[in-house]
Amino acid sequence: MSSNNLTPTIMATKDPCLPPELEREIFELTAQVYPEMRFALLLVAQRVLTWIQPILYHKLFIHSKQKHPDLATTPPHLFENHTRHLILFSSQESHVEAVRVCPNITHLAISDETPLPQSYDALLELRHLKRLACWSGALAPSRDTFTREFAAERAFACITHLEIFDDVVRPLLTSFVVALPSLTHLALNIPSINLANSWSTLVEVLQEATHWEVLVLLNQFRSGAREVADAVPSNWEDDRLVTTWYVHWTEGIMERREGMSYWVVAESFIARKRKNPKSARSFYAVWPGSEEQLG
Repeated sequence: MSSNNLTPTIMATKDPCLPPELEREIFELTAQVYPEMRFALLLVAQRVLTWIQPILYHKLFIHSKQKHPDLATTPPHLFENHTRHLILFSSQESHVEAVRVCPNITHLAISDETPLPQSYDALLELRHLKRLACWSGALAPSRDTFTREFAAERAFACITHLEIFDDVVRPLLTSFVVALPSLTHLALNIPSINLANSWSTLVEVLQEATHWEVLVLLNQFRSGAREVADAVPSNWEDDRLVTTWYVHWTEGIMERREGMSYWVVAESFIARKRKNPKSARSFYAVWPGSEEQLG
């Protein structure tokens, strides 16, 4: 056989590898689905550390017993560049510092009703907040602060979703909340026993805030949410009003992609109501899996 007819054999010169885009997707998905593996993944290669490190700092839970991450030793740029969700479980100086070293957070939940005085200044320094869940006392030190001028602060300019944990007073709703420029979703915790006293204020607020999409009246218990719905006047027809319960106190800052929350329940409930005119006066939204159905 002539050498001209021989087909040359190409030898592999390096180990086979995945396309970088696919490799990155695999590692990031692994880190998201299996959080316990994140620190081990950092040791695989420098490129993997670059991909996974933002996921480590994307969401921070800070409470009085937490020692990691250490705000004093972790390079500040990691928080500034990567942290977007911040959940504060108690009021300590380290938590005020956490807000300050995470200036680009978009989601913030605060469990304390009366934070440290310096926390108010730290909150007002934020510029990218989109979702906020807190007590009214965490927003400002006094009721007199809740004015339309206060709502114009840069810190509140981008907020679309707001949950207030306490049974709020009239000035907070009528003077502050309705003036928030980007707000579309509001959640309030009003017991059924107090709804009658708050109803005229809610009507006034909804009539003014025509751009709102959802107003959720929350209760910690399913039975309580039902009682709130029963207390809604029978002639009320604004389908933006929903009563339901919550499972975890941080649901107010959850995105749909993160899982089920009362926001998802409320939005789905409103969408179904608008397809069913007979349900115009139904306000009680149940979570998926419940045996109850839209009335």
